[in-house]
Amino acid sequence: MEYAKRVYLMAFLAAGLMSLPASAADRKPIPVPDAPRDKTYTSLRDVQYCEVWLFRGTPDTGIAGVYFNTSDLNNSADKKDTCPSSLWDKVSVKSLESKFNVIAAYKNGPRGWTMDTLTIPVGPVETFDGIEARWMGEGKLPKGVSLKVAHMEPYQPLKSHRKSTFTFDKGKPVFNLVRASRGDWHEKIAAMRKANLARVHF
Repeated sequence: MEYAKRVYLMAFLAAGLMSLPASAADRKPIPVPDAPRDKTYTSLRDVQYCEVWLFRGTPDTGIAGVYFNTSDLNNSADKKDTCPSSLWDKVSVKSLESKFNVIAAYKNGPRGWTMDTLTIPVGPVETFDGIEARWMGEGKLPKGVSLKVAHMEPYQPLKSHRKSTFTFDKGKPVFNLVRASRGDWHEKIAAMRKANLARVHF
């Protein structure tokens, strides 16, 4: 189902991510699982996470951004921080681009969850320059759209190919990103107002 996920494509352009040093033959395919399994995350509110995004395809075929999330990993001493700076700072975009057969890579985060429970299909744990993350889905740009064009049009819908359920507990803040038509988007990474128990299916 179509939903808005802020990808922050500005960073791709500012960092000059479109020139890759290694040939495709020297790089690994993106580790996409054949059979993702549902996983339920609880007590997720205020948990800090990061994501590794790996992009493949062309505007002619459609560009896909495959993302890997650190939630529930990396820090047994502090469950609220799954992306400690001691690990995240060592993740290099250039290193990711040299290792994987991609057109670009991107470091998303750190960010923080605002829902309380999340059920989502995930893949096995992968390691990226020392930090652990799981596949959580991929967002697809429409055919004919480049990363540059996507950057020029923020807050546009991005189809994410997965099924997930977000649960917000009664009496806790929920943040809505309001649009003119077709209903509101429920934001995952900010908090603003109180609401009753709400489940949002994507």
